[in-house]
Amino acid sequence: MNINVLTIFPEIFDILKSGVSNRPLKNKTLKLNLLDIRKNSINKHNQVDAKPYGGGEGMVMMPEPIANTLKEISKTKRGHIIYLSPQGERLTQKKVGSLAKLKNITLICGRYEGIDERFLKFNAIEYSSFIAFTSVLYIKLWTDKFEVLELTMKDGIVVYETVGTV
Repeated sequence: MNINVLTIFPEIFDILKSGVSNRPLKNKTLKLNLLDIRKNSINKHNQVDAKPYGGGEGMVMMPEPIANTLKEISKTKRGHIIYLSPQGERLTQKKVGSLAKLKNITLICGRYEGIDERFLKFNAIEYSSFIAFTSVLYIKLWTDKFEVLELTMKDGIVVYETVGTV
């Protein structure tokens, strides 16, 4: 599986290069392609945020740097594009299973108050909560095959159980 991650903080993912998290990267069952959105900023200050079109609170990520970063990935390696957002679709085991079957996934990590809504709608980008990314990583992290895990909270602790394989 190839996962492209668009973010303004690629160094956050350095944690995946150590310990048990590094296992799927080392045995090449998972390829992680980190892309820094800020490198594709359209001004000399490397700014990636702007006031929301039409007004509103806070700042949103500008579409141009994200679009330019997406263009760095060939269309064949881009695969399914998901914007990670708390407002995203709730993850189900069925969804985890379908994501696990994909060869390529591109994740866009938002910041500020989100991403310019016009960009997301124009490009028909799916919204999903952060747990989607976490679940897919768990699947590849602990096994050499895709296992469908049932993740639940029990007494404030995440408990997982294998409920099938894909």
